[in-house]
Amino acid sequence: MKKEEKTQMELRIVNTLAVLTTKAVTQTLFNYLSFVNVAVEDRPQINMKNEFHYSTVITTFAKKSYVGLQLRQEGVVFKEPVLDVKGVNFFKSTASKETSDFIYKEILMNQLLQPKSGKPSLKDTYRAIYDFQKKITKEIAEGKMGYLKRSIKVKTPDGYANPLSIGSYKAVYIWNKIVPDKDRINLPATVTIVKVKLKNLQEAGPLANWPEIYERVVWLFENDDEVGDYIDKDGNKKRGKGINTIAIPETIDEVPKWILSIIDVETLVDDNMKLFSQLFKPLGLTQGTASAGGTSRKYYTSIVRL
Repeated sequence: MKKEEKTQMELRIVNTLAVLTTKAVTQTLFNYLSFVNVAVEDRPQINMKNEFHYSTVITTFAKKSYVGLQLRQEGVVFKEPVLDVKGVNFFKSTASKETSDFIYKEILMNQLLQPKSGKPSLKDTYRAIYDFQKKITKEIAEGKMGYLKRSIKVKTPDGYANPLSIGSYKAVYIWNKIVPDKDRINLPATVTIVKVKLKNLQEAGPLANWPEIYERVVWLFENDDEVGDYIDKDGNKKRGKGINTIAIPETIDEVPKWILSIIDVETLVDDNMKLFSQLFKPLGLTQGTASAGGTSRKYYTSIVRL
């Protein structure tokens, strides 16, 4: 049997099954509607719509959240299967392109929806995710920007009711306070956001290799209420917020070395791995937490907990 003839035969079988299923669902709905007091004359108006045909569907644990490989829509057979994504955040606009591409090409297509072996291997999927996590850890530590939040638009201060309460605006504010005037970011602008470890002045030690930068950071912790400790209106000493993020102009293609010395690699890796979170549970991975150095990190494992 030729491939085209086989395809037509498969479609006839699917259509026959769809008709039978529709009849069964229609009768079930008719019976159900009698229990919820829908008028008899209105019951035939409710029917099941046969619309999509998927080769594979992965459902998550959220309502109306799934990923499927669609072969046809009603009577139209697609030349190439179409990825249908609903209710998941794999490809949100602020996600890094590299991570979104990896999820699409390697995890969804190569591992789960169209595996070369014909059957998904959870072992291979776990290994691919683990190797990817090691890869992005290395590349973030080296200053590559592919896994950072890029193309973040920041307005002028009059565009916000309380500008410094907006994370992206404060990240620009910190950059402009630290760098020389010639390198300032003029708002409105599009920037890249880098997460850093600079909760207090003690963590600024690595910046001593860049004296001018270091002096400005020290000044911020000693004089800026948005960064360092301060005295409130009642005379009480309050702990400062520190510096969690710094913006970089979009014209810069590599993280400056002084930022690399304080970059928060772990949190940046976590941010990228969060895009997988809706897939972990359906794949049988459970969440755990590890604490070290006063910080907690979430991780996912296939180990069964008793």
